[in-house]
Amino acid sequence: MKLVLDIETQNSFQDVGTRLNLGLLKISVAVAYWYPEDKYYVFTVDQMEQMENLISQAEYLIGFNTIGFDLPVLQQYMKNINLLDKKQIDIMARLEDVLGYKISLDAVARATLGAKKSSSGLEAIKMWREGRLDELKKYCEQDVRLTKEIYEFGKKNGFVKFNAGWEEYEVPITWE
Repeated sequence: MKLVLDIETQNSFQDVGTRLNLGLLKISVAVAYWYPEDKYYVFTVDQMEQMENLISQAEYLIGFNTIGFDLPVLQQYMKNINLLDKKQIDIMARLEDVLGYKISLDAVARATLGAKKSSSGLEAIKMWREGRLDELKKYCEQDVRLTKEIYEFGKKNGFVKFNAGWEEYEVPITWE
């Protein structure tokens, strides 16, 4: 059973002064796509117990930069599970293993799906601070949708694409 997830934070690295303690960033919203129900779930920071219940049922956690960002931030809210004990499909980490460098979700979505992100992580923090919660939830859900579609494209075709400058590149990939 697979779960695609993404989080947004209340703070930026500049706000907390370090990249070393991701827990200081604090979650604003999290979105998960749960394959068994073909359903998106949206959680606010005060609903992390419900998110933990959903995550506990998953065999695989799928995301984009989840190992290096989302899961360390999310872990502080989990009382009964270690997120890194779950099987991981971190698309960015897998691509970095092949390419030797990191690429953005937007670069992969544009080339692979012909779609783009609707905003940015810094703008998401601004949405949180300005109380634009509905807009923030939609943004995070769209990132989960893009990640899910990239995962499915790669699984079906054995590759994903990304843009770098004016060039488009194809990267052979296997997820499981």
